[in-house]
Amino acid sequence: TVQCGDADPADHPFVVADVGAEIEGVVLAHGGPCSLLAQVTDLAAQTADSGLLGLQVDRLAPVISAVRPASGATLLYTDDQDLETPGMQQVVEVDVSGVEAGQVVQVVLTWDDGGVPQSQTMSQALASSVPDGGSVTVVFGDGDLALTLPEGAFWWTVEVADVAGNGTQQSGSTTAKSTPP
Repeated sequence: TVQCGDADPADHPFVVADVGAEIEGVVLAHGGPCSLLAQVTDLAAQTADSGLLGLQVDRLAPVISAVRPASGATLLYTDDQDLETPGMQQVVEVDVSGVEAGQVVQVVLTWDDGGVPQSQTMSQALASSVPDGGSVTVVFGDGDLALTLPEGAFWWTVEVADVAGNGTQQSGSTTAKSTPP
């Protein structure tokens, strides 16, 4: 018997072959709670059941709807959040949805410093769940802790996965020009 959400329970009879069984026609609805109950009857009419199994179906990967600074953007000295500190002081913001509380949003910055590859990895766990279609902004380098972004071109990759293991990634590049003309 299969039941998802408010739908009526549905029985799906099947025949066991060897030690496995395949049940055709069972559709588990995305995003809602489902319960499964398997019941088996042998040739001697003896019956056993599995007990009720509850599960949550998640077929969708999280969505990264925006990254700021955006790919292709050029940050000028007027965008610098702290003109007294050398380099470009800026926050990185990522808008995500379809992710449960505790899941980690990760940003990796990479750049070339005089022929030497450099990178910086930042991670933040979500404090609360964000449903599919919702949105939350994750801020890296908030307030007095603005990030020092590398001068010139840098590349970023944002990654996030939900509890079910559905992951998504977005990459881009941005240029920082912190020196006034």
